[in-house]
Amino acid sequence: MGEITQVTTTSIILTLWRERKKIIANFIIASILAAGFSLMLPEWYRSSVTLLPASAIGGDLFVLGGGGGALNFLGFSQGNDELNKYISILNSRQVLESVAREFDLKTVYDLKSVVGAAHKLSKNIDINISEEGAFIFSVLDRDSVRARDIALTLLQQLGDISSGASSQAGHRNRHFIQARIDSVEAELLIIEQKLYELNAKYSALEYSRLERRAAILGAILQAIYPQYEQASLQESRDEALYHVLDYPHIPRAKYKPKRSLIVLSVAFFSVLVTCLWIIIKPQWLAMVAREADYQAG
Repeated sequence: MGEITQVTTTSIILTLWRERKKIIANFIIASILAAGFSLMLPEWYRSSVTLLPASAIGGDLFVLGGGGGALNFLGFSQGNDELNKYISILNSRQVLESVAREFDLKTVYDLKSVVGAAHKLSKNIDINISEEGAFIFSVLDRDSVRARDIALTLLQQLGDISSGASSQAGHRNRHFIQARIDSVEAELLIIEQKLYELNAKYSALEYSRLERRAAILGAILQAIYPQYEQASLQESRDEALYHVLDYPHIPRAKYKPKRSLIVLSVAFFSVLVTCLWIIIKPQWLAMVAREADYQAG
């Protein structure tokens, strides 16, 4: 009858030492197989772009009283909103399909449609934001030159679309404020004319009412003028939405697969499995023998 022996730390160490040749052999075999498998994997290259958003490039110099509240009034967002805009542009169907057509990624990825190629391209674009607030996007491709070229094209598309959208928003905001200023100034001219006429007629009540209205409109103008100047500065500033810290380059070394990591991981796992099997095998065989003896009678 099979007996289940008590397992102690000492017995485990002695067992593993006796079976060391088997462990080493499995380690070597697993390493060779993992190395062969890793050599069959396609090589991928990564080309990256690092941008510094406009809000981080001397942004405070463009604030004329009112601080961030004035920018919010004008419809301009800062910080995360600006970075989210970049992310939305790079992930947009318009940009992805345009790049897929330009580089014939449908053929490169061996797919049937541009839509499918654009979806695959989106999986090969990695977007990160550093702790310092820099915006980083990377392109993965099996061809190092194509990885650089796609990154350059995305950078150009990002600049074209973001500058166009922001310029239009700044243009609308400036014209909206200008229209409001023109309206207030026109009303002030009418009030001044009425005040002149009422002064001649000595109508004190109406004269007082119009004076209060003129004071209110004057206060409105004092609040609007700084916002108008800020909108004008912001509109001109939109021509340089970000500063490119690092342009994409042709990567010299592959990004993946990490062959050494694959080999070490598989080899370590093989050693772990081998050791576990060596430890539990006697106990398992004893349990099987005991069950067989029990069934035999």
